[in-house]
Amino acid sequence: MKAIKLLLINSLTALVIAEILLRILGFTGLYKYSVVSDPPGCIAPSGQLGFQLNPGTFSITINDSLKYTATQVSNPVLTTRVTSTIPRPITSDSLIFLSGCSFTYGMGVDDSLTYPYRLQSELKNYNVINGAAPAYGALQTLLIARRLGENGIRPYILVYNYLDYHRERNVLGRSFRQLLFEESRMEGGREAQVRQTARFPCGELESPGG
Repeated sequence: MKAIKLLLINSLTALVIAEILLRILGFTGLYKYSVVSDPPGCIAPSGQLGFQLNPGTFSITINDSLKYTATQVSNPVLTTRVTSTIPRPITSDSLIFLSGCSFTYGMGVDDSLTYPYRLQSELKNYNVINGAAPAYGALQTLLIARRLGENGIRPYILVYNYLDYHRERNVLGRSFRQLLFEESRMEGGREAQVRQTARFPCGELESPGG
């Protein structure tokens, strides 16, 4: 009996230690995550930005419960989410360009409830563009800014909505790679294409002071 108790205690201790080590190494528990769009293809793989928006109007469902509608318009420089009932071109005239991740994009809410859309309704003399997309970080913003410059577009203001977990995205940390793996399955059957053609920019993490 003592041997059985000792075996159970050792087994539980080993499991706890293994869990702690896996968490330290960046592994996370499995969780349900699904994003389905109707029609399919609201997000496409990109060889430069990782993901990019596809033009069109999509009904999107997250985890079989949360539903919203997103309208994405094609511009010569970048496909963006609408900020008004009339799609706006990306031009330098009074341009306020907003970049960031799903928070700025407005994942989970209809077009008119995103903060870029509301900002446009308040700043009628400016051209507010929502250039954000799910999974973006600082490096995508840098690449988009360069793309704007190469096309002769100089925003009046360029706003990057930084969140602390973008730091992990910038270096393609393990948990973010796991999230990308889950997102690559969201279109059902297209994951092979996504993984072969999507290329995420990344950098090296430097310690403070160089």
